Amino acid sequence: MTSAHVVETVRRFPPSGTIVDIGGGNGFVARGLAQAGFPTVVVEPGPVGARNAAARGLDPVVCATLDDAGFLPGTLPAAGMFDVLEHLADDHAVLTSLARLLRPDGRLYLTVPAYSWLWSDDDVLTGHHRRYTRGSLTRVVEGAGFVLETDTYLFAPLVLPILLLRS
Repeated sequence: MTSAHVVETVRRFPPSGTIVDIGGGNGFVARGLAQAGFPTVVVEPGPVGARNAAARGLDPVVCATLDDAGFLPGTLPAAGMFDVLEHLADDHAVLTSLARLLRPDGRLYLTVPAYSWLWSDDDVLTGHHRRYTRGSLTRVVEGAGFVLETDTYLFAPLVLPILLLRS
């Protein structure tokens, strides 16, 4: 996933305020959003990632989990989870909690790795619990109370080369 893809999507479906980048890691995507003119807050539970995000010039950076960040229900204009959801054991619970934090007109921007049949040792090493298809992601997103506006496979042209490299 590149920040350019995320920025393009956010431009097509703009938020009504600040985007909270949940699990923002080193701030790579948040920096792209900020440079494109979207106010962004990074929420990253790992101290190293949070320091790296701050070193990229992002401000504010909150070193906390979503639950510990102190957001009140119905207050977030927008949230992004960019290659984060697959790392969480209970994706439905996290999305349900996030749905409560978003304003009624709030938006969720989400990227995840696709296709279970592409599962590899890399997924295990990076702490993934799952990969998604459009159907499985739609079920968990809508099951948490969200309305899906669009979905796409960003790197569909790369599936065959990846499969060939792994075989």
